[in-house]
Order: sequence, then structure tokens, then C-alpha cells
Amino acid sequence: MEQSRRHLLNRAAWLGGAGLASAALLGCGEEKAAESAIVWNMVCSWGKDMPGLSDASLRLAELIQVVSNSKIRVQVHFAGERCGAFEVFDHVANGKADIGHSASYYWQGKSEATPFFCAVPFGLNSHEMLSWLYAGGGLELWQSLYRYFGLVPYPAGSTDMQMAGWFKRELRGLRSLRRLKIRAVGLAAEVLSRLGADVQTLTSNELVPALESGALDAAEWMGPWNDMALGLHRSARYYYFPGWQEPAMILEALVNERALAALPEPLRLAVDHACKLLTQELQAAYAVRNQRALGELGTEGLVEIRRLPTDILAALRTTSDAVLNERVGNQAIARAVLESAFAFREQTRQWQQLSSMAYFQARG
Repeated sequence: MEQSRRHLLNRAAWLGGAGLASAALLGCGEEKAAESAIVWNMVCSWGKDMPGLSDASLRLAELIQVVSNSKIRVQVHFAGERCGAFEVFDHVANGKADIGHSASYYWQGKSEATPFFCAVPFGLNSHEMLSWLYAGGGLELWQSLYRYFGLVPYPAGSTDMQMAGWFKRELRGLRSLRRLKIRAVGLAAEVLSRLGADVQTLTSNELVPALESGALDAAEWMGPWNDMALGLHRSARYYYFPGWQEPAMILEALVNERALAALPEPLRLAVDHACKLLTQELQAAYAVRNQRALGELGTEGLVEIRRLPTDILAALRTTSDAVLNERVGNQAIARAVLESAFAFREQTRQWQQLSSMAYFQARG
């Protein structure tokens, strides 16, 4: 019993302390290893060595077990072990796994609405996203969309604000994007392509070799913590902000509807609460780890942190709005999601100007 409790606290330590209180509280209950425990298989869209993300999947499995008082045990399978990174959706929908841990913008081929529940260019930041999902009608739209596929989605982690990426050469204006060989994915890739960039889709392990060989001029990945783990700061000099392409990355737990329905109500609530705990912990962890990594970057003499030029940001914003509206088109659910998310963006903008933004300016 005590060994298991220590293990839970140690696993929470990667969160930089954010999860310790909840882990200690949950660990106070008796952990009963009942032979009749329900065993779920979880498939993930990231490898087992991906900082933050792979640990988040393991932490979600632990939280489900603890909150359910060990009545649900989750076996975690990382990308390539049971299915590929981009096969998680179908694997869970087809009942080959009970739960997946992924990011909804990977499923744009299923519906143009799915990216809005993870991240879209110039969309909601993490605080706004969670407010929209939990209290602004976003989660209901998400559940309605996934119900068609036999899935139930939950927010299950937030990696917070990202950076615009690493560039080998200084950006001097919009013309700098022309024929720029840059790694980007999803909607951001289409936006950059329309502005003349030569967009390439590469995996994380391919980025540093491509930058060093000249196959890439620039690459975006996540934020300081994950970027430094890949070594991107040693392959490109200029680190640009803000992360227009992913102002927030909300991770998802997608659960097979039949597997969830087979649980009694208390265990369904345990899954929900575990996802909420992970979301809170991971958001705090990324805030702390990114701050620390940014401080370490300051000691790297060759790294220069720059703001994207004004004309580039303006062009990115205009093109992003056009791409989003064109991709959504007349699809009823996708249009409803876009209108809901962007109406919330306008509402929160007015409040943020009077609250957080004004306070930060005053505080200095």
C-alpha cells in the first residue's frame, strides 16, 4: 500500500508540484486490488519518450485508477504499439481500444469541426478554451459531433501557449516567407502555403537533421520545454513569438461509447474527474516547465527571441480567417462550432481587455 502511494506521488513530481496536492489527497484512500477490476486499454498519439505528452497519458491512467478506487485499471500503449499515431480515433471507435489520448485536430478528415476543440490559428488560448468547453457550450458541441462516431470526448490536458517556431534566418517582413522551407502541420500549413512558404510535414525526430542539412529553413513544434528537448535551439538561431498557429493545445481523452455506457454512474464520473484533474495539472506543468526552459534559453548566447513582424502577423491573421471559413463551408456542425468558438472569442476579448490585459500592463 505505502509503496503504491509513493509511486503515485513520484509520478506526479514531473508536473513540477502542480499535481502533488491532488495526488496526495487521492492517495489517502485505500487502493484495493480487486480481481474483478475493469481493465481498459488506452492508445496514444505520441511515443513513450515524448516529454510532457507521454507522461500525461501515464498520469491519466493513474488518475482513472485512483479516482475509481482501482475499479478501473488502464493499460497504456504508445504510438506504434497497438496502432499508429493517427489511427487512435478509428481504433477506439471500432472498439479495439477503450480509450485514446490524443489531439482532436488530427481528425480533420472526419470533420472540419474537430480542430476547434484542440487549437486553430488565432483561436482561443488555454484559459479561454477551457472556459468555452466547460461553461460556454463547447463541450456539448464536441460530444454531439463525436456521438456520430460512437465516441465520448473529454478535455484531458492543456500544453498552454506555443511559440511561432525556430528560424535559421531573421524575418524582415512578409517577403521573408516566400519559398521559406518550413515545417508546419494542419491549418497552419495551409495558411503558410498561401503566403508563399514551402511547407513540409516532418515528424519531431526529423526536424533537427532537416534544419542542419538545409532541408528546412524553419520549424515549429511546441514551446520552450518540448523544443529544447528536441534540440531545436542548437539548430536555428531565431525563436519567434507569438504562437499564432496554436494559442492553446487541448488534449483529448476519447472513450468508446459502449465501454463508457457499461460502467456504473460512479465510475463514469471517475473518468470525467480524472480528465479534469489531468487538465489542471498539465496546464500548470507546462506553464512552469516553459518558464524554466525560457530561462535556460537566455543563457544560450546564439539564441535570439523575436516577435513576428507586424506585417507577417497581419497577413497570417487575415489568411487564417479565410482558411477557416473556407474549410468549414456550409457544413452544419462545423459552422456551428466555428460561430460558437469565435463568438466566445469576441466576448472574452472585451472582458480580457478590462481584466487580465489591463492588469498585466499596470503590474508591469
